Amino acid sequence: MKTITNLIFIALLFVTASLSAQEHGPVLGGSLGTLHEKVSVVSSNFEGYKLHYHIGYAYRQYWGNRKFAMDGIALFGSQGTDYQAFNSDSPKYSVNGKYLSIGTVFSYECFSNFRLGVGADVAWYVNRLGASTYNSKKNAIDIPIVARVSYTLKWLELQLSYKQGTCNLMNTSGVGKVTSRNIQFSVFMPIFK
Repeated sequence: MKTITNLIFIALLFVTASLSAQEHGPVLGGSLGTLHEKVSVVSSNFEGYKLHYHIGYAYRQYWGNRKFAMDGIALFGSQGTDYQAFNSDSPKYSVNGKYLSIGTVFSYECFSNFRLGVGADVAWYVNRLGASTYNSKKNAIDIPIVARVSYTLKWLELQLSYKQGTCNLMNTSGVGKVTSRNIQFSVFMPIFK
């Protein structure tokens, strides 16, 4: 219940901040992501990157003659990969989850219409990643660090982001810390300016 209350509070802050924004509108896109396992052995049990989706809403507030900007982003998306035990004949398992995230990216316009930014998200996985026999953590919270490059066209902005998770997403024996990694391509359509 405390997690739900915190998410509602953060969502209300997001809505309140977006009301004073200079631009806001929908965000949608796809990502190439995986889960990464920190273990002492040479290889990870998680295999490869998978395509995922995300959809949400963003706002932007400018400072300093529109060179500096702060973006607030609320997203719903998916994350996951395949799992097979290292050096084993066991079958592959699919490890997938859905998340809600709220984040902030601070950016600077380096050249005309070209921005570089860094920030962070708070992501809440609304379902268990993998089977309950494998992962005893029902819901996970992650705080990915974000680096973003974007280019603004007349009616939309193309964004390429890298997200590196910092929190352990799975609670299981025999596996080290499991974090997320994502390369996201997004289209931000500021329909309200």
